[in-house]
Amino acid sequence: MEGILVRARDSAGAGLTPWQLRRLVQQGLLERVSRGVYVQVAGPGCQHESLSVSALRAPGTVVCLLSALHFHNLGTQNPTRLWLAYSRKRARPILRDLPAELVCMQPELM
Repeated sequence: MEGILVRARDSAGAGLTPWQLRRLVQQGLLERVSRGVYVQVAGPGCQHESLSVSALRAPGTVVCLLSALHFHNLGTQNPTRLWLAYSRKRARPILRDLPAELVCMQPELM
């Protein structure tokens, strides 16, 4: 399994306090990769870390356009930003610390 991602809200359900999460980061056991998302430092790196983080931070979005092509090894472009589609029926996800382009789509197209 590639690097284990942990959400702060899930760790609270397991009995970890925000203070304990900060302590694990200070000790070098966890690394904060995004707001509320941490990865285990001792584990192997994740090739598609930004996709994993976006799945945790913006559930209901779909990888699209250049990012989808790159994920499936189609074409030669390596996008500098993560392309995500979200349904018009949902609120626009807020991903301030992720380099992402958001595309609003009709729900039936997703």
